[in-house]
Amino acid sequence: MSTRPSPLVPIPLEAPVRRLLAPPSPARPLGEALLGAEAPRQLDLLRAARALGTLQLPRADLRQVDFRALIAQGLPADLLVGANLSGATLSGARLAGLSLRNAQLDGALLVATDLANSDLSSASLRSAHLTGACLARAELSFCDLRGASLLTADLAHVTATGVDLRDTLLHSARLAHAVLRGADLRWSRLDGANLMRADLRGARFAGASLELANLTAARLSTTTDFGYAFLHRTRWDQVALTRAHLGGGVGECFTDLAQARDTYAELKRHFEAEGRADDARWAHRLASRMDTLTHRPDRARTYYAADWSPPHPPTISPRHPLAFPATTARLREACRPRDLRASLRHGGLWALGQLNRTTTDYGTSYRRILSTLAVIWLAFGAFFQLVGGLAHLERSSGAQWYDGLHYSAAALTPIDAYPLVTTSTVAHLAAIAEGVTGIVLIGALGFVTACRLRRQ
Repeated sequence: MSTRPSPLVPIPLEAPVRRLLAPPSPARPLGEALLGAEAPRQLDLLRAARALGTLQLPRADLRQVDFRALIAQGLPADLLVGANLSGATLSGARLAGLSLRNAQLDGALLVATDLANSDLSSASLRSAHLTGACLARAELSFCDLRGASLLTADLAHVTATGVDLRDTLLHSARLAHAVLRGADLRWSRLDGANLMRADLRGARFAGASLELANLTAARLSTTTDFGYAFLHRTRWDQVALTRAHLGGGVGECFTDLAQARDTYAELKRHFEAEGRADDARWAHRLASRMDTLTHRPDRARTYYAADWSPPHPPTISPRHPLAFPATTARLREACRPRDLRASLRHGGLWALGQLNRTTTDYGTSYRRILSTLAVIWLAFGAFFQLVGGLAHLERSSGAQWYDGLHYSAAALTPIDAYPLVTTSTVAHLAAIAEGVTGIVLIGALGFVTACRLRRQ
């Protein structure tokens, strides 16, 4: 009795895909099947997986899968919409022009991936690695890129309204002509980034690092926030930057006072070039204050280490003919006068800076100068009356209480003191000291007036 072979029953393609995706057998996930398969097989597997619902490829290695070519061969254009690619490896993949809306790409490896003209709106790319990736003209609106690495990435002409870029690494990234309206870039690193002509209206850069960044001709609005951002050597050409955009100041004032001083000096020059006199005065005051703080006795050695002796005296070999204790002692003694001179010099500069701030607000405040003049006038007037060193040439009864104020005003200003004269050495020396102080303060008053007239 001959036996006939049973006919082959066709197995639908969805069955192996279901087995590959089933939780009980994770040994060979769909990502492995795609990696080693030919293009037609990849096409069939992805078509079947897409028929089952949203594509699920977490932690898959997809470097050899050309999604763009497969979509051109008939896969749905929305293949990757909402796909789960968390932790997947897509370095060097060609995803240009594809739609990845609402996709999950948290922790994905996308180094040097081509995502130009792609749609990543509302996608999640937290802690994703996009170093060197091309995202030119991509759609990133409301995308979550917190903690992502976009070092040297190309984001030129990208549309990223409301994108979340907090704590993102964007060193040397290209963001020219990017639309970043309402973007959240707080605490991001944009050192050396190119943001020429970028639309930054409503963007938040609080605490971000923009050292050496180029913001030439960038567009700002009143809600753009650079409060306490690090702006050392940032380019602001043709940018309508104001003091209000900087909030309380720059971030360098918490980390490096010398850099903060230089940053405020750069901002002062920018404000002056833009005709913003009030903002320039604000930057000048803060630059001078940072400079004063660098001379404070407990900080001066940190910022001006060259003015002090080395931490240890030069060592001498034991075999050297001068290697004996007296030589070492002399070397240490030689270091002390230099340290003393440096300490006195910087301590004096700090004291003068504090005095300048208190009396004139670094040569910018009418109110402080006039208040200081009034206090000095009254103080010296009381002093002249107390020491009794004044005489009235036309009155035999002696000087009255108001004569002290008269003589103090004459010493402080060019007013003639006649008929009052000093009769004691102490009063004479006090008048000289008050006269020198008056010359300095009145000169500062004239300087402030000239500066304000020039800037009007």
